[in-house]
Amino acid sequence: MSTDRSSTSTTTTNYAPSIRTIYETQILDMAMGRLVVEQDAAKTSVEVGDGGTLHFSKVLRLAKKTTSDTEGYVYDLSDATYLTGQKKTVTPTKWGSSYAFTEETDIDSYISKAQNQEVIANQMARSLEYQALKQICLYGLHHRIDDDSTYQKSFVVTTANTAGTSLIATGLTESDDHWGASAAAHGYATCTFAEGPNYDETSLVTDFTASSDTAAVSFPNGLTTSSKGRIVRGTALASTDVLTTTGILDVNWLHRLLETEEFDGGTLHGFIHANQERDLWDDTTWQNTAIYDDSGRYKNYRLVRWLGMEFKISSELYREDADGTENTAGDVYNSPIYGKNAYDIVRWGMGMGTFGVEFVYKDQADSGDIRNSVKVISWKSRHATAVLRATSTITLMTGASAPSLYV
Repeated sequence: MSTDRSSTSTTTTNYAPSIRTIYETQILDMAMGRLVVEQDAAKTSVEVGDGGTLHFSKVLRLAKKTTSDTEGYVYDLSDATYLTGQKKTVTPTKWGSSYAFTEETDIDSYISKAQNQEVIANQMARSLEYQALKQICLYGLHHRIDDDSTYQKSFVVTTANTAGTSLIATGLTESDDHWGASAAAHGYATCTFAEGPNYDETSLVTDFTASSDTAAVSFPNGLTTSSKGRIVRGTALASTDVLTTTGILDVNWLHRLLETEEFDGGTLHGFIHANQERDLWDDTTWQNTAIYDDSGRYKNYRLVRWLGMEFKISSELYREDADGTENTAGDVYNSPIYGKNAYDIVRWGMGMGTFGVEFVYKDQADSGDIRNSVKVISWKSRHATAVLRATSTITLMTGASAPSLYV
C-alpha cells in the first residue's frame, strides 16, 4: 500500500512547517493502520468532470455467442457488436474535525506526544472508515438473510425511462411506499442483467407508486426493457434474523453466479459487526469450522476466514431502521462482502493519503478570537467513495440478537 506523504499544512505561526509535517505523518500512519477499507480499493484511473465531480467509466459485458459461424458466409459490419459504455458520476464530500485548547497549551508540544496522536488518529480513522463503509453498503446488491420474497423481489422493466429516474415494472404490485418512502426511508434496486442498461448499478428507492407500478430511483443511465434486477427493503427484519452459515452460503452463491473477481489467494473480503459475530457462535457449523487470524495486522479488527471469505469484525458497520432510515443503533445490519475492484476511494485535492487529509492550525489571534484565547488543531478530508461493481458487492442484511451497547 502506497500513501502520499506530501504536506499540505495551513499555519499562521512562525514554527517550521517541517516539524508539523513529521507529526502529521505520524498521525496519518496511525490512522492508516486502522483504515482497512481503503486497502481493498481498486485504485482506478478517474476522469475529473465539471463542478468538482469525478467520472468512473466501464463497458457493459457482452452477451455470449449462442450460434456458430456459417462456412463460406461473408460477414460485414451488420454482424459486429458495438461496445456499450456506462459512466458513473460522483461528487466528493468533505469531512473534518477540530480540537480546541486553552491559550496556555502549546500545540506543537501537544501533537508531539504519541498518546495524543493516537486519540486524533483513532477518531479520524473511525470517522472516515464509517463513511466509506456506508457508501459501499448502500450501493451494493442487497440480500436479506431471511430471503423474504415480500421485501426482496426480482424485476423486469416493462416501460422504458430515458432519465433513469422511474423504474416501471408491472411485476411490482405492492402498495404505495412498499419499496421506499423517501430519500431517508429508502429501499434498494440493483440492475443485475449484464446485457442491459445500468448493469452493476444500485440506486436508492425513494418512493413507490402502486397505481403505476413505479419506483422512484436515480440510475446514471436510462432504463429499458433490457434492464432487469432485484429490489429490496429491510422491512420486517428482526433481532431473530441473525447471521448464519446458511446466509453466508447464499452470499457465496451470489458471488459465484455473478462471477465476482476474487482477491489474490482466491478469497472475498467483507465486514461484519461484533453483534453479528456473537450470533454466529450459536451456529454449530460455524463453531466447528471458523478460523481466526491472530497476526495483529489489523489494529481495530479481528479477522475471520470462512467459506473462501475473510471477514473483519467491526463496531462501525452501517445500520438502519427497518424502513431504511440510517441509525447507528438500528435493527438492520448491512454487511458488505465484496471482491476485487468492487469499489474505489478517490481523494480530491492535494491532501495526504487515500482520503486526502489536510491539517490546519489556529494558534494566533484572528477576527474570531482577538485575544487568542483558544488554539485549535483541525483535520479535514475531501474524497469520494464509489461502488464500481454493485454485483461484486453483496450487502447482506441481517438482524442481531446480541444486546447493543452505546459505543
